[in-house]
Amino acid sequence: MKLLYKTSLINIILASSLLFVGCAFLYILMTDTLEAELDEKLLVNKERVVDQIKKGEEITSIRPIIKVHLLDKKTHPDMDIRSTFLYDPTEEQVEFFRELKSIDNIGGKSYRITIRQVILEPRDYVKRIGFAIVIIWFVLIIGFFLINWKLSSNIWRPFKNNLQTLKDYKIGQNELVQLESSKIKEFKELNDVISELTNKAASDYQSLKEFTENAAHEIQTPLAIIQSKLEEALQQPDLTEIQANCISSALTASQRLGKLNQTLLFLTKIENKQFTEEDTYQLDLEIDKILKLMKDFIVAKNISLETSIKTHPIKINHLLLETLLFNLIGNAIKYNIENGILKIKIENNSLIISNLSNEPVESPEKMFNRFTKADQSSSSHGLGLAIVQKICDQYGYRISYTTDEKWHQIEIIF
Repeated sequence: MKLLYKTSLINIILASSLLFVGCAFLYILMTDTLEAELDEKLLVNKERVVDQIKKGEEITSIRPIIKVHLLDKKTHPDMDIRSTFLYDPTEEQVEFFRELKSIDNIGGKSYRITIRQVILEPRDYVKRIGFAIVIIWFVLIIGFFLINWKLSSNIWRPFKNNLQTLKDYKIGQNELVQLESSKIKEFKELNDVISELTNKAASDYQSLKEFTENAAHEIQTPLAIIQSKLEEALQQPDLTEIQANCISSALTASQRLGKLNQTLLFLTKIENKQFTEEDTYQLDLEIDKILKLMKDFIVAKNISLETSIKTHPIKINHLLLETLLFNLIGNAIKYNIENGILKIKIENNSLIISNLSNEPVESPEKMFNRFTKADQSSSSHGLGLAIVQKICDQYGYRISYTTDEKWHQIEIIF
């Protein structure tokens, strides 16, 4: 839920609650006021009746408004005021009355005097008040949303523009992020913090990029010299078998180290998003190129190739695309069994590569971790699928590794 909608909802709930509490208060206040006015009028009318009795005037009963009854015996004075429903013969229906009943001693005699006044039933004015409140409530909500929408379009515009700027910003573009200024204190502080963070990230990125480039040069050069000297030492005619084996082992280790260094540097470049050049390539044609390059390896293991490849365009860096396909198809061939089967299929915006293998994998999802191998005795560094995972992460592809008996399957959804 957007912040504007959430705050608007909270404000509407609060305003509605206050409005309905105010309605209840208004109802109580109006009821008390009406009753007080009617009680005052009833008392005045009763005093008029008492004056007429004192003057000896005849009191005419007006049912059910006025009723005077002479009691048989003298009774203690009393008075009670209440609301009640009575049948009105004039209106021919039951009406709501405010009723005053009193016993007054006048001239040594006791009279029961009843004075009534028709009043508006609560449900009548509750309906009217309720209707008015509903109208006010709708006007309040509509006005609230219109005002909020107008204010938010002005107040939040710099924030939305800056958010889009950050979405479009690429850390390797060698430009500082340009944020739109705002008069709102909190937005201004946020802009300052974001500018500081992005500038620091850009600086760190540049430093890391320079480090990887320098490391590639500084480490590879000594390794190349070591390999060259070891190869030269192996050519010496007076080497003993033990010396030759030692030099050969050192040469193999240095070559393995050089390959590991290149792979780690390549992985770091992917993580740093240094491969920014992109173009659209046909996935089926790129797979055909890889299969042709690996034809000898497929023939050597007598692997049956089954393909169901449809034309599928993909926008990606070409080097990363080649690396992804080389690693996936290469693994499917390398870990396949003799006289095995390799299946490659493109369908429904996905690439599926399946192969037979005798290597058990207990946790396929962990195969994308660095230095994880199904066969620990393998000369592989266990970085191939880690590189594939990073490439997929960079472009938002979903990748999964599943096994079923001897079948191993990797699926990439583009």
